[in-house]
Amino acid sequence: MGVNPAPLRLHRHDEVPHHVELVVPHRSYPVQGPPRLFNYRTRDPRLLSWFPEELLRTAIHCPDEYVIRLRDAHVVHGHYLILHPDQALADTFNFEDSAVNRPVITEIGQQILRGEVHQCPASALPTFHIFKDVYYNYAHMLVEVLPKLLHIRAMGVRRFTLLFPWSGLAYLPAVQHAAEVLGLSFEHVVCYNNQILRVDEVLWVGPVAQHDRRKSQTLRDLAQILGPAARPSAFPRRLYITRSPSAIRPIANQPQLEDLARSRGYHVIDPGSLSFPEQVGLFHGADHVLGPMGAGLTSTVFMRPGARVSMFTNRRVDPFYYDIARLIGLQFDWVFFQDAEAWTNIMQTEAWTIDPGRFADMLDWLD
Repeated sequence: MGVNPAPLRLHRHDEVPHHVELVVPHRSYPVQGPPRLFNYRTRDPRLLSWFPEELLRTAIHCPDEYVIRLRDAHVVHGHYLILHPDQALADTFNFEDSAVNRPVITEIGQQILRGEVHQCPASALPTFHIFKDVYYNYAHMLVEVLPKLLHIRAMGVRRFTLLFPWSGLAYLPAVQHAAEVLGLSFEHVVCYNNQILRVDEVLWVGPVAQHDRRKSQTLRDLAQILGPAARPSAFPRRLYITRSPSAIRPIANQPQLEDLARSRGYHVIDPGSLSFPEQVGLFHGADHVLGPMGAGLTSTVFMRPGARVSMFTNRRVDPFYYDIARLIGLQFDWVFFQDAEAWTNIMQTEAWTIDPGRFADMLDWLD
């Protein structure tokens, strides 16, 4: 007869056995004012109250950040921590109880009870867990994972073992670079997809951001270290950030828009073609960055306070990049080419086309 554990519950860290190793008290950062909006219209009642209220907030408040020590933990997909079949930690400010109903979570509990796990290799170094869901996305990795290295350094640790998701290995050089600049080094243990890895003792670095609502001052602290440490960029200071043709949310007439941007004095570049240190230097040296909403604009976190970001989108309203501007102290222009609507899943991948005349009108407005 198969084992049928109780439904898995997601717990806050104070409800599971742990030892607190580090606490960074809650902090707030002021908002300098709403962005400049161009062509913003909506008939969506879900946005009519929320969006104006979001733009007029005067301060962003973040909770405590922390590092806790956990024993006998199971790492799943490189980001979930399962303590035993009915307790789990999820990396977010608001622990999502709805996640417990996912079939994969139920199956994980059954596998742990059946002993279908792999043992993490023994190490004389402390073992850290810093990754979260969607770590394979550059924006998530930069905003919600890399800043945690500062908390490791604050503990006085200089060498450690890092549990690293297989699906995120493309970002291993970026994590290694950030660690090196901070005076850290690590050995990584790969957490493979669909593998449950048992760790005798792990140091879990708690969340430093809520993806689409607020950033952490820890991110700003990291940017203020990595930016000045980067090699100065040889690129001009006025940039148009383009996207790879294979990117999600492709812009069908992107080459036409690039030509228009060049004609107005912008240097066109795809940050994805650069190494992570080169991207840091590129954005740190820029005075004005223009581009479509997308992961490439996440590196605006490395820009100098007072610089300018101009982001255009189709109908999607997502304050992620505006939050970065609020955190760093950047001027922010927000341009809409369609009537704004509340988020739906199709917006994540839909292709779009921008009328060249309207794009030229935007360039006139920016000048």
